[in-house]
This record gives sequence, C-alpha cells and structure tokens, in this order.
Amino acid sequence: MSRRRPSIPKPRKRVTGKQAPAQSTPVPTVISAPVVLPTADGAGPATPVQTSSGLTVAERRNLRASYLQGITAVIALLISTVAFIQQLDLNEDQQILNEYAQRRDERKYSSRVAIWAVTGRKYSSVLPAGFDMFIQNRSPAPLRDVHVLATLSSGQNAEVALTDIPPCTIETHRIAAPHSDAFAKNDRRVIDYSRIWLEFTVDTRSWRLTSERLTEARRTSSELAGKLRNVPMDNDPQKNGGEVEDCGEGG
Repeated sequence: MSRRRPSIPKPRKRVTGKQAPAQSTPVPTVISAPVVLPTADGAGPATPVQTSSGLTVAERRNLRASYLQGITAVIALLISTVAFIQQLDLNEDQQILNEYAQRRDERKYSSRVAIWAVTGRKYSSVLPAGFDMFIQNRSPAPLRDVHVLATLSSGQNAEVALTDIPPCTIETHRIAAPHSDAFAKNDRRVIDYSRIWLEFTVDTRSWRLTSERLTEARRTSSELAGKLRNVPMDNDPQKNGGEVEDCGEGG
C-alpha cells in the first residue's frame, strides 16, 4: 500500500498596510500613414505614397502639372503680345501704303505737268521784254484755270491768267512785268526763276507748281497786287505749241 505524502502548507505573505496594485507604464502610440504599394500584377488602385515633403506622389504630379500649365500660359501670352505688336506695325504700314496710293491717285494728272523759263532774248513793241515760260502738260486731262504768278522787285506778287492748256501739249508764253515794276532778281542780277510759279486746276483739284515742288493749293487773289503781261508764242516756229510723247497718267 502506498503512503500519501503529507502536504506542506505554503508560507503566507505578510501584508503591511494597503499596497496599490501594480500599474503598467503607458507606451506612446505612433500613427503613421499606411504605405501600401500596388500589387505585383498592377491590379487594384494604387494607394498614395507619402514623401518626405509631406505631399503624396499624386499631389506632386498635380503641382508639377499646374506649374507647366502656368508656364505654358505665360509663353502663350508673350506670343500673343508679340503677334499683336506685329499686327499693329502691319496696320501702320498698310495705312502708309493706302495714304501713298491715295496721294498718287490724286497726283496722277498734276504730276505730269512741268514748267521752265528762260530769259527772252528778243523783244519789240509787240513782244515785251521778259522771260519765256514753257508749260508742258503730259497728262490726258486739260489744265484749267491756269495762272502764272511771279514776285516783283517791290516784293509783291502779280499774276496773269492763261487759257486752258490741252492734254499732251507744250505751250510757250512771253511773260512780262507790269509797266511800273520789274521782276525780282537774285544775287547774280538776273530774274529769280525760283519766285515764279504756276497754278492750275485738273481733275477738280487745284495745284501750285514751282521749280522745287508740287503742292495742292487754294487760290487767294487778295494776295496779288498787279497783273503780268502775257504774249503767246504760237507764231514762233521754234517755240510753238506741239504734242508731247509719253503722255498719260503719272504717280
């Protein structure tokens, strides 16, 4: 027969006062954004990956796209500005061309008129001393309201009216100063032909032609103080009127 071992009682802990139950020290919890990569086969949506800058890859891509769009908009604005400036220059050039074409059309007849004068070598009781003025009309239109004007030695201007000058012709006129006056002279003591000019009307426009330029003018008879004498030279075989070549419109 087996004998049962006697049980030995465990010693009891001595408790002095009340002892608070032991408490565990709380551990701080670190929460980080989950980093989930797409699966190997690419299936399923990719979870945003946070970078060191605090922006996700998708946000960085959107920001880069916004930068590119802004740069593209600035470049497009610069191109539009340059194109606008070039268009303004083209418009200005076109306006200049239009004005030139208009002036050329206005002068298509008057620019074909020419004058020159020489001192008359012969004079008599019927042919007064003065200068011979040649008027050449190479336009297909007649010159109307024709007047020759000159500055006198007194400083005043005088004029004489001529008949209409037909198209494509040359006329010569002996022009003499009034009896009581003489033509203004230059430093060489000869007639100052730069102070002789022609006024005429062609194609409803009035013009003033000098030895230097052709300008559009409006007649003012109040400025005149005398009347020149005129003798046509049609009876002189060397200076009679005749047809001219190269007759037509000009510019």
